[in-house]
Amino acid sequence: MGVKVSDRTVQRRLVDTELRAKIARKKPFLNVVQRQKRVAWAKEHVTWTAENWKKVRKLFLVTRQGSLSSAATAFVTFVDDLKKIAFQNA
Repeated sequence: MGVKVSDRTVQRRLVDTELRAKIARKKPFLNVVQRQKRVAWAKEHVTWTAENWKKVRKLFLVTRQGSLSSAATAFVTFVDDLKKIAFQNA
């Protein structure tokens, strides 16, 4: 771009825009047993209809009074991904 700015200026502008540096947390890989359990669970639920999944989603929404915890959000996202896969393969 041809514009010269100092490192400090860039840092200040990032702070001004509320961007923060984050280091991703390392997570352990799933072991064989965990993978087998996930596959078994997915196979058990692959035939669920959209109505079944709506009930699960509604349960989480009602129990958290409209705001999902991070664990519930992760689960709902996981379920949504499973639904997409199941309907694509149907």
